[in-house]
Amino acid sequence: MCDRLRKGFYFTDATKVRATVKFCTFRTSQNAKRWAVNGLSELGYSSDVDAALALAPQANEDPDLMAAIVGAVYASRPEDEASALLEQAGIPPTGLSLIASARFSHSQKTKLVQTLIPLEASNSAELRAAIVLAGTDHAPQHMFHRKFTNAISLGQLNQHDVPSVSKYSIWAITQLDLGFSCLTLPIADIEGCAPEVRKWMFRLLFRDATSLQKHLEMIDVARKDGSREVREEAAIGLRETFVNGIENRVIEWFFREDHDETKNALLDHMAAHCSQSEQYKSIVLDFYRSSGFKSDARNRIEAASIKTDLYRELRMIEMEDEQGRLFANDNFGKGSTMVNNNQNFIGNQIGAVTGSGDINTDTLSAVAQTDEATRQILQKVLQILPRLSEEDQGVGMLLVKEIAENPGKSTWQKFLGFLSGAKKTIDATGGFAGSIDGLVGEITDLVNMG
Repeated sequence: MCDRLRKGFYFTDATKVRATVKFCTFRTSQNAKRWAVNGLSELGYSSDVDAALALAPQANEDPDLMAAIVGAVYASRPEDEASALLEQAGIPPTGLSLIASARFSHSQKTKLVQTLIPLEASNSAELRAAIVLAGTDHAPQHMFHRKFTNAISLGQLNQHDVPSVSKYSIWAITQLDLGFSCLTLPIADIEGCAPEVRKWMFRLLFRDATSLQKHLEMIDVARKDGSREVREEAAIGLRETFVNGIENRVIEWFFREDHDETKNALLDHMAAHCSQSEQYKSIVLDFYRSSGFKSDARNRIEAASIKTDLYRELRMIEMEDEQGRLFANDNFGKGSTMVNNNQNFIGNQIGAVTGSGDINTDTLSAVAQTDEATRQILQKVLQILPRLSEEDQGVGMLLVKEIAENPGKSTWQKFLGFLSGAKKTIDATGGFAGSIDGLVGEITDLVNMG
């Protein structure tokens, strides 16, 4: 969530998300607390400051949490007020606090420009805070050294004696898309690094196609790593990367892997790149069919494959499964279905829709119970569906019903993928293509979370 928000995405309504994030500040895990406070910083609501400040007594023993609290306060309150609140909480406006506040405060950043954070600094907490600032691309360009840019300095910090500093520097290189070549740690030393460093080295390498092509054997090294956390991060790095010769190594890893989240990340990779490999496609289809109807596993595979031709094939499987549940009646017993060509959809005659009248009734009922913004968009969708092919009409109707019942991010993403595929097969006369483009824009505005 933090990564998406930092890249400019936003919630159209963050009410439920804010409540969940604030609840996470009560978790026993310090990492959960810290990331919850980071989440409050990105959301930037002034009323959430109290939740962050309530953790101040714990920050004396956890400098990373202190940095997160400082960021949250400066993100949501004017500079003078933020400074006063932090002072009341016993957090001075120097050192770590100065670095953490610079992202959200112009005056604090101006002070930081005049203050070097030397690479050899003994305070690892300040170095980590400075690296986070550089990794979010909000730091002065020469924060660590007057001569060298932050990119060069981040590479040098890979070899810091404190593993957490080394890890943060690799994370920052990954965030800034500087590539694996920016690393100064030799690839041959990866197995000897601490797990928290190793996992980010793998992730950086695996998302860099050029470097991965030269070091395919590192996939086998990652597969054999004894840390589940390391294997999972490595697999995540593969999600958007495909190079020649990768399939057999990934497939072997997939079938040998015993950690579910790592296995899911590898399946994401195969679903996203199924057009490059028939083996990938076959495996993804098998796992999709064996997963439960409307299950989280199916939703995840669909989301990963949404930019591929396989996505439409998966939706047809889902549609067939739903038909088996909706139409277990005499029509199907005789090998035939009823096609209702003239149903009234919310006051609009929209023509032929595949399937019996039952699905229309269920869909209309579900649509009628949605909020106004969602209902208006779905009404427009129902008006467009009859102009698609019969196959697309059936898939579209199922997706409309699914959105009406669960208007979440994943279901809207599926529908955007469906519209993209449908547009390729239509007759773009009479402004119809423009209607689809307009719908895509409205949906994106409604649920733009990435």
